[in-house]
Amino acid sequence: MFLLCLFIFHFIFTRPIFANSNFIINQNIQYQLDIEGNAQVTQEIEIINNLSQVYPKEYQAIVSSLNIHNIFATDDLGDIVQNVEKKDDQTIINLKFNNQKVGKNQKTNFKLKYNIPKLANKKGKTWEISLPENKNNLTNDIFKISIFLPISFGSLSFASTPPKTVVSLNNQTEIYFNSVDNKNQKIYLIFGNYQLFDFKFKYFLENTTNQNKNFTITLPPDTDNQKISYRSIEPNPQNIIIDPDGNYLANYQLLPSQKLDINVDGQAKIIHSNLNRSDINPNDYLKPDTYWEINNPTLVSIASSLPTIKEIYQYVVKTLNYKQQNIDSSTRQGALISLTNKNNALCTEFTDLFITLSRIKGIPTREVQGFAYSNNIGR
Repeated sequence: MFLLCLFIFHFIFTRPIFANSNFIINQNIQYQLDIEGNAQVTQEIEIINNLSQVYPKEYQAIVSSLNIHNIFATDDLGDIVQNVEKKDDQTIINLKFNNQKVGKNQKTNFKLKYNIPKLANKKGKTWEISLPENKNNLTNDIFKISIFLPISFGSLSFASTPPKTVVSLNNQTEIYFNSVDNKNQKIYLIFGNYQLFDFKFKYFLENTTNQNKNFTITLPPDTDNQKISYRSIEPNPQNIIIDPDGNYLANYQLLPSQKLDINVDGQAKIIHSNLNRSDINPNDYLKPDTYWEINNPTLVSIASSLPTIKEIYQYVVKTLNYKQQNIDSSTRQGALISLTNKNNALCTEFTDLFITLSRIKGIPTREVQGFAYSNNIGR
């Protein structure tokens, strides 16, 4: 969900003037949350005229959600809500000022209020809040955000954008962001020290050869932000090793034509913190590997035409096409073969090609695999 402010201006001049320099916009947005995670939003907005001939007459707010209620807006003379439309997953609020302020440095002040049910979502022992994005592109806009929530939510353990100030006062937590912190950024917050997730994984192995064959499966490892406890791994692997990147690899040997189902049961303790960072050696992520043929002339030639990491990404996503059929029977191809089989790429091919081209350019890059937890059953 994001908020986008658009303006319709009244002009004394007969010719239209559309320029960011016509106004200074000051916005102060406050979120007051209750113990159920419902939010009352108050936007205090000030528009300052930079020209004597141009002044604001109307204001349009677009909230990219249909889940807002009790919309109310006033200026110094009363109600200014003209109409509210809901379409295309957006709520469009049209405001018309009662008193147009004409003249340079004149100020138009107004408030917009509405409710967002369940802005904060409780997940086990934590609360998660995803705030609207600031999509206002005016260069001289001043934009501030403050959040007030019950102290029972717990301490702030993760913030996608570091706040300016966090204060605990009168049984509530107050969080303040300034305009530099949050401009054009998504703000995502987690409260509570940790989260526990039970998991059960099933792996399917099959040896289709007429010889004994070794197989390796990956298991969720301990990291700075997660601690894993295993209740059972059935059947037991021959051994479990930890590779240089900290991955847990379990080894099995299958007889000719043998099939094996492996069941893993455990618990993950997720520690929400953006303070811990692992030390890495960049040179370890510039080397060739089985699926990353960084010395291949074809791949070297392609990389030479891609000067930035963004252009490498764009090349990969435009070159490869995700395979939709027979996914379970697919085998990993690697970067080079993926270029000759562009319409049969899976996540591994996108990853391998991106890593290979990045390493050729001297950009340390590694592959990360994991499991995504979702409340959407069946996805």
